[in-house]
Amino acid sequence: MKPEIFLSVLSILAISVPLANVASIAQPVHTELYAQAVDITSQSGEALFVKDRWEIKIFKDGNRYIYAGGQVGSRGIRLTGGRLTKSGGKHFYKWNNAGTVYQVTWQPQDPLYARIQVFNPRGSEIFNNLMWTPIGD
Repeated sequence: MKPEIFLSVLSILAISVPLANVASIAQPVHTELYAQAVDITSQSGEALFVKDRWEIKIFKDGNRYIYAGGQVGSRGIRLTGGRLTKSGGKHFYKWNNAGTVYQVTWQPQDPLYARIQVFNPRGSEIFNNLMWTPIGD
């Protein structure tokens, strides 16, 4: 191998190996920081989750949990008076709208995702989607 080619390869390796190491540690740190940022239980916590044309925002206003969501571009729905329960490392946020129950399940250890479920007044599930936060979009 010619010396100039060998030095070029070494230069590329010297740059790419540290970048690969930075990339491998960046995601857990980013996820951990996001978990702190979307701690909906904090006074000013909020989170946005999306999937396809659906968008759900959960936030806290004083002691009230608020759910705002629907299809992108539509008026959607806004519910107040949500309750928080915790079990097995999961946070369950629930709102009741004339018997229809909206539930968001969120796990602080996996903060980029939330499961959104809607149950009709008879208790049958009518909506179930795993949604994610649009970080970096």
